[in-house]
Order: sequence, then C-alpha cells, then structure tokens
Amino acid sequence: MLIIFIATLFGLGSSFTATDNLGQIGEVLGYKPQAINTFVSLHSIWNFFGQILSGFTSEILLMKYKIPRPLMLTLALILASFDYLFIVFPFHGSLYFASVIIGFTLRLQLPLCVTIIYELFRLKHYALLLNFSQLISPLASYILSVKITGALYDKEANKELHRLGLQRRASL
Repeated sequence: MLIIFIATLFGLGSSFTATDNLGQIGEVLGYKPQAINTFVSLHSIWNFFGQILSGFTSEILLMKYKIPRPLMLTLALILASFDYLFIVFPFHGSLYFASVIIGFTLRLQLPLCVTIIYELFRLKHYALLLNFSQLISPLASYILSVKITGALYDKEANKELHRLGLQRRASL
C-alpha cells in the first residue's frame, strides 16, 4: 500500500501541479490568451476521456492480454513523465500536446489506483484503504503545488525583484 501511496502521490501531485500552472506556463512560453483557453479546454476534454477509458481499457488489457493493472498505472506515470518533457523542452505547439496528455493521465491514475487496491487487498479493510487512497489527491496537490512549486515561484520572484532593485512589501 505504501508503494501505491508514494507512486500515486508523486504521479497525481505532478499532474495537479502542471494543471494548476498550465495558464502560467502558456504565458511564459508566449502563447496568446485564446490559445491558453484552448489548452484548458483540451485538458478538460481529455480529462474526461482518461476517466472513461481507464475502466474500459484496463479491463480489456487485463482480460485479453493479461496485462496487470499496476503495470498500466506504471505506463500512465511514464506517459505523464514524457509529457513534462514537452513543457521543459518546448517547441511550437508543444503545450497542446502537454495539456492533452496531462488531462488524460490525471484521470487515468485515480481509478486505476482504486481498482488496484481492491485487487491486491480485496474487501478486507477496503473502506479504510479506499479512504486512505482518496487522501492522496488533496495531499499531493498541497505538497507539490503549494509547498514545493509555490516556494520555487517565490524564490524566483524575489530574485527578479532584487535584480530590478525592488523590494517585496507585505500586502494588506
């Protein structure tokens, strides 16, 4: 359960962080507001498809090809990792691909996690383990989006202010 928790914590956390900052990433890369709205729309559409297809696809791959769901979760995390390369090493239109893959893999992960917990542990303590797995989403978002990414943003903003000869003032 600890392996599932850690893998999902960082997988969901990184997807939530990329989702939360998609607009800012688009601005930094020079996309127009209309394009950024398109990224958000693509993200939402593929988020839906990820949720729907996780059930159908995982069942078909399990029954027909005997591919276990933990391997499917691993492949979803690897796909999400390649997606972040589109953001780190951008090319023209790369954020379109990134928003699609982020949306798809974000909603692919959680249903797989819930199903994996059932398959590994069956109904013994299922409610407790399910609630524990549901805790991952807000915890991942808080740790990676607020604590880590927020701290990095603040550090870079302070560097930029210092470079411009300005000081940060406390807001009222």
